[in-house]
Amino acid sequence: MLSLITRLIRANKLIVTNAGAMIGTMGVNGVLGFAFWWLAARRFTPEAVGLASAAFSASALVGNIGVLGFGTFLIGEIRSHRGRQGSLITTALLVAGGASAALGALFALGASHLSVDLRPLSHSPLAVLLFAVGCGLSSVAMVADWTFIGLLRGQVQLVRNTVMSVVKLLLLWGVSIFVADRVGLTIFATIIAGVIVSLLVPACMALIRRSDWGPCRPRWSLLRGVGKPALQHHALNLALQAPTFALPLLVTTLLSARTNGYFFSAFLVASFLLYVPSTLTMALYAVSAADTAALAQKLRFTLGLSFVLGLAANLLFFFGSHFLLSVFGAGYASHGSIILVILGMSVFPFSLKNHFMTIHRIRRHIGPAAVIAIGFTVFELACAVIGAHLGGLEGLTLGWVGAMYLQGILTLPTVYRLARYSKGPYEATAPLSASMATPVLAEK
Repeated sequence: MLSLITRLIRANKLIVTNAGAMIGTMGVNGVLGFAFWWLAARRFTPEAVGLASAAFSASALVGNIGVLGFGTFLIGEIRSHRGRQGSLITTALLVAGGASAALGALFALGASHLSVDLRPLSHSPLAVLLFAVGCGLSSVAMVADWTFIGLLRGQVQLVRNTVMSVVKLLLLWGVSIFVADRVGLTIFATIIAGVIVSLLVPACMALIRRSDWGPCRPRWSLLRGVGKPALQHHALNLALQAPTFALPLLVTTLLSARTNGYFFSAFLVASFLLYVPSTLTMALYAVSAADTAALAQKLRFTLGLSFVLGLAANLLFFFGSHFLLSVFGAGYASHGSIILVILGMSVFPFSLKNHFMTIHRIRRHIGPAAVIAIGFTVFELACAVIGAHLGGLEGLTLGWVGAMYLQGILTLPTVYRLARYSKGPYEATAPLSASMATPVLAEK
């Protein structure tokens, strides 16, 4: 058994090393993020935690909208622009950050129309500015993290996220002791401060690597002609990520901020599990974008590992959900334990869907994949809304997970066909070097 594991690791060394940093990031964000929301639940009211978690989810969703596809687009392109990488990265960060900040301001101004519980986001110009800055920084951090994955320097992502998690936890602890006005936006402000400090890590890396990357001043001409491929990546990314960020907002608007506090604690724990297939498939994409020769073997490795870890985690959730959530408080355990068990079962269809989309991303079939993903997203959220009206929080969760299983059934044939055979239906696809993505980025 040990020799088999060793052979698998050696055969998938690039995936293991690149995914290892992302999994390490997941672990750091998971443990310290868990501590962050545990402290928030202990020191703040459920209403404050509910508002902060909804604001955090909304800022992440807006940040994903404003990122404009640069994250995953640069994963496959950044290594082909040696000497101009610094300018390309800086330009992408400025465009994504500015777009997200503008969208964040618009969202904050209209938040009260979605739910009275979101009214504090537009309570004052300072609150609107705070949320807008949070959205912009969320987008900047995402582009920076995925760029370093594309450069196969995942350790930078790990260090940045470690710094962010530690700083925001320390700030929350200080705020809970020394600040009297402990409201939801206070929690959100500590998250923003952590992101700001953490962005010094990639900034320092840019200074160290400036001889290889070239100058870091923005060059807008590098963006010429990127429109179509970037928008296709953008549409696919949004469709895949929107349900994750939209669910806490749905709970808040359809039920209440207090209910979302209970839901978010369970969703936070379940997100650790769902991040595993997301991480593995992103590593699969980063490694296979330039070499599809052994795609089937790599696919079997990431798919098998996702299912093994998913099964182990579901056993843990089934027998220990009440204990896991009890650290947030007795109310969180009593209201959220069954929700955690249901959410845990979504990992299997979630893994199939992510592998299905990654196959299309590697083969540059981004447009068709985006259309399918958008349809899946609409179906998931519709089922969640129907479930909420029929059965409250449990109904919403069951509706979403049920939609995921139907998607798993639909995506299974494609994933199985490519994983089963060394040469699948996509083997004849033109190599990545022939893609239009590289030349359209080049300056004229």
